[in-house]
Amino acid sequence: MTGLYPIDITEALFVDMITDTFIELNGPLYGACFCRDAATKREKIDDFLATSLPKYFAMLEKTVRGKFFLGEKLSLADFLLFDAVAYLIRPNMPVFDLSTYPKLEAIVSEVKALPTLQEYLSKTL
Repeated sequence: MTGLYPIDITEALFVDMITDTFIELNGPLYGACFCRDAATKREKIDDFLATSLPKYFAMLEKTVRGKFFLGEKLSLADFLLFDAVAYLIRPNMPVFDLSTYPKLEAIVSEVKALPTLQEYLSKTL
């Protein structure tokens, strides 16, 4: 897959903004997912689900411009969301309900259904 970073400067800035949002989100997300102490991990997950996730996902939900973050164009931003949800949030936080954010849920479903991604995942997992 190529062309995941836009050539158009405005679209590139938009993808950069989403990338920066995931960089900010990764601090509390990784802190919750990779904490070694079980009790502390539970506290961090609860805090993440109550504060960080709603804050960032509500903002991201408002930025979706169509089928993907960039409307009909698949971009790096869509893969960042898919990766965070599929490999960090869902496995570590099964109580999380993505349907609260229907536009983000739709992006995750679209990315997951990509034939090229399915082919790649079938060879690597």
